[in-house]
Amino acid sequence: MSRLKIEDSKTCFSVLREFIDDAPLLGSKKERAMLALEQLQKITAGTGSPNDPGSVNGNDVGTV
Repeated sequence: MSRLKIEDSKTCFSVLREFIDDAPLLGSKKERAMLALEQLQKITAGTGSPNDPGSVNGNDVGTV
């Protein structure tokens, strides 16, 4: 992926993670949302994952 696509993917994952964390979902719904996000990250080769060197607690810090 180009650098711009990687940055866009990281931003997208950060926004999704923040939305899921802040959403008023109950138990299993929130767990399913987090599992779906984790699966999406695996499909995209981990871009934007919490363990990504360009992320801190799942939030993009602007490095690639």
